[in-house]
Amino acid sequence: MHQLMREPIRLSGLVVAWGLAWSVGGAAESQAVNTWSRFGDGPAGDRTGSVLLYARDASRLLLLGGVHKGVAPVQALDLATAQWSDFATNAPKNPIHPYYQAAYHPKTKTVYCLSNGSIFYSFNAEEKTWQALGPTPALEQLSWLTMACDPEGERLVVVGADKRVENVGWTRTVVYDCGKSRYVLLDGGPVAYGHSAGWMYDTPRRCAYVVTFRGECWAMRIDPPTLSLLERAPGPDPTPKSPP
Repeated sequence: MHQLMREPIRLSGLVVAWGLAWSVGGAAESQAVNTWSRFGDGPAGDRTGSVLLYARDASRLLLLGGVHKGVAPVQALDLATAQWSDFATNAPKNPIHPYYQAAYHPKTKTVYCLSNGSIFYSFNAEEKTWQALGPTPALEQLSWLTMACDPEGERLVVVGADKRVENVGWTRTVVYDCGKSRYVLLDGGPVAYGHSAGWMYDTPRRCAYVVTFRGECWAMRIDPPTLSLLERAPGPDPTPKSPP
């Protein structure tokens, strides 16, 4: 655990914080150091259950999802001017709640997200269009979902706790190939239940880090050429046993 903490600047989970402090020009550079300060209040309106994502290629934040009243479904904050704008007025038919189940892909300029289910949503920030894919069997019956993007590897990594009775206590790791638009179930072995206490994906190392509610720290480096796939989620053998 100590080795992981010695190089915090490289951890992809900190990309928003580091980007705002040192990489973004304009208004963000004038913010106080090591002290919270108000930065660009949004327009009038209410929204709950939304997710805020850093679009580093455009130097802006995107706020989307959740329940919103009196505001656009997708709003953007320009980090150079600290000005908010109504970025897109269209949204999926049913409200989505991405929570930690969202990631931004800077190469494709696309937001990918789930909404506590197996339907996969994407929002193209250039065309300002939504798409819904699924349902996807690899993502069914999962809870506490989290998602991260590996833009170099053109993939998304999704981790969730299997909530089926026969598989309680197992964590499922699913990789989405952005180029081929397909999911693969990764055979990463068992991981203790309760991963949502902490989760991140380190893009340079292609390594996923998980911290459980009990304080256990797990890590897995993803190597596409050598990974093995599963046809179903890990867990107890579902084949009925014959009586002796």
